[in-house]
Amino acid sequence: VHLHVDAGMARDGAAPATWAALCTAARRAERHGRIEVVGVMGHLGCADDPDDRCNALARTRFAWALETARAAGLRPQHRHLAATAATLTDPRTHHTMSRVGAGLVGIDPSGTTTLRGALTLTAPVVSVRRVPAGTPVGYGHAHRTDRATHLALVPVGYADGLPRAASGRAEALVRGERRPLVGRVSMDQVVVDLGARPVAPGETVTLLGPGDVGEPTAADWAAWSGTIPHEVVAGLGAATRLRRRTTGAAHLRSLA
Repeated sequence: VHLHVDAGMARDGAAPATWAALCTAARRAERHGRIEVVGVMGHLGCADDPDDRCNALARTRFAWALETARAAGLRPQHRHLAATAATLTDPRTHHTMSRVGAGLVGIDPSGTTTLRGALTLTAPVVSVRRVPAGTPVGYGHAHRTDRATHLALVPVGYADGLPRAASGRAEALVRGERRPLVGRVSMDQVVVDLGARPVAPGETVTLLGPGDVGEPTAADWAAWSGTIPHEVVAGLGAATRLRRRTTGAAHLRSLA
């Protein structure tokens, strides 16, 4: 068992007023052989801003929680307070473990460290049509072409995790060039304005990636949607229709 103390978020973990009683009850359960307390943990509410004073208060509360646990007779081997942001910015929060979650997919909530994105979203072009200037596109005719252009239909949308709030701002990488998504993000379709350079059905469009070759990143989609990269990545992760392929370790080593 890892006992969780509320270090200042009023969200999860035992409140300070109940912590001593929890530790006493846990030690009693240990003596009866029902559990083994192997860890004590907390969570920082303001780690994305290393200078926020609430982090100092949380460190103090966590130190107190550890002392209280030891006074109750507990001897936790593991102690962990830091998630990704604090792991990158504040060694004072590094105990025996750190919980790197967002960092595993290339997100640094503190904005202090450049991490490489760990996922790429691609989709094939389904169809391409040439349209004249003034052509309305998508639901509500939210976009009208300002010139003759080529439009590509790509079969991915908000049911697949693309934020609908990014409509009118999002872009995709097509043949090495950023091109705008026009009209609204639909349930399972988006339209890409190709300009004067059409592509063939079946060609690949990159909607999101690490940014190595200019493709949009999770941070880009977050900015277009008024949210955080975590929500973008979580939305893609929750989508059941996306086909997933895992890259092997050998490829990862080649990027190091």
